[in-house]
Amino acid sequence: MSKDKIIGFILFIVSVILMILYTLYSIVQKYGTAGAYDNGDNAVPVIQTIWEAWYGLVKGLPILGQMTVMDAILLPIFVATMGVLFIFAWIGYTMFTVPPPEPIDLDELIAEEEAEKEEGESSES
Repeated sequence: MSKDKIIGFILFIVSVILMILYTLYSIVQKYGTAGAYDNGDNAVPVIQTIWEAWYGLVKGLPILGQMTVMDAILLPIFVATMGVLFIFAWIGYTMFTVPPPEPIDLDELIAEEEAEKEEGESSES
């Protein structure tokens, strides 16, 4: 596997993982419990926190009239971040799936140009 394909694969995987983590973080931050601990002593499992966040998201989906000022600020930031990460993932996927171009042989190119010049000069005479 070429170096470009490895870089493309890594770029694609890292972008997808960051998109998933950023989405989970945004939802848990908005609708989940505050932090991983409840009242300082009782540990709340992370899975429970994520489940509560998803349940809170589905239960109270913000309709345009119910949006807070913070939602109005964070929504464009979330969309822009997802857009940039999507573009990085797309570039990585393209690098991984498209074969690398064949190298250009300069000697053949120079020989073809000289042959064309000779044909042009002989046809003019």
